Amino acid sequence: MNQIRSEARHGRLATIVGVAWRRQTYRNLLYLLVSLPLGTFYVAFVAGGLTLSLGGAIILSIPAVLITLTVSWRVAGFERGLAIAWLGVDIPPMSYPSATKMRWWERLRSHLRNPMTWKALTYLVLKFPFGVVAFVLSVTLTVLPLVLMLSPVAYVLGTLAVDLTGHSAHGRVFNVAITGRLEPHGLIELVLIAVWAALLGLAALHLLNGVAYAWGQFARHMLGLNETAVRLSEARATADLERARAARADRSRHELIVTVSHALRTPIASIRG
Repeated sequence: MNQIRSEARHGRLATIVGVAWRRQTYRNLLYLLVSLPLGTFYVAFVAGGLTLSLGGAIILSIPAVLITLTVSWRVAGFERGLAIAWLGVDIPPMSYPSATKMRWWERLRSHLRNPMTWKALTYLVLKFPFGVVAFVLSVTLTVLPLVLMLSPVAYVLGTLAVDLTGHSAHGRVFNVAITGRLEPHGLIELVLIAVWAALLGLAALHLLNGVAYAWGQFARHMLGLNETAVRLSEARATADLERARAARADRSRHELIVTVSHALRTPIASIRG
């Protein structure tokens, strides 16, 4: 029993500390950092397209709406791939290709009626405020612990610099003065600060992983079909495929009848003659 508890305790400790060694942690961190520039571009593009479509003449409004929706759909597909690759989220497809050919206005009408079009557009707009929060959290929660962890190194290097230059004092590292001699009490204080900062950094990485996970689930909901829509799309694609097969079979039967009747026309005419 004690062995089981000990193994569980070691497992929890490995989970807490191991966050600093997982590649997924730094993929999440990179995703959070690039969310701000990407979100800025997305909201600027969507706002510009909608402003042009609402404020311009009708001859410009319709093409502006079409271009905005088309490019937004493509960009949402890029965001879906980015979330899958960097956040490790399993996101269903945004749509299934239709087996039947549609004219451009039919595709446009289907695109406008598709809820995924407006969900993807909403996702792109919300990426900007999320990017601001994610960037601030990422920079603050990574730079501050890193600076605190490097405080003993800064103290030692500052002491060596004072010793080499011959100055009597060269500043302070937090509350510890740099005098040119390594003070044990000051060094121990900075080491304790560095240990506390390392624990703070581990907690920050867990928090940032949680933020990335929550956004990944949001992306899964906004950029992928739900189970009902997936089943409906699969059933619709299967029905379209069967309908296309039936149409091809009917055309083949008609062509076969025409070919056979044409081939039999001359022999039958000869027999009658």
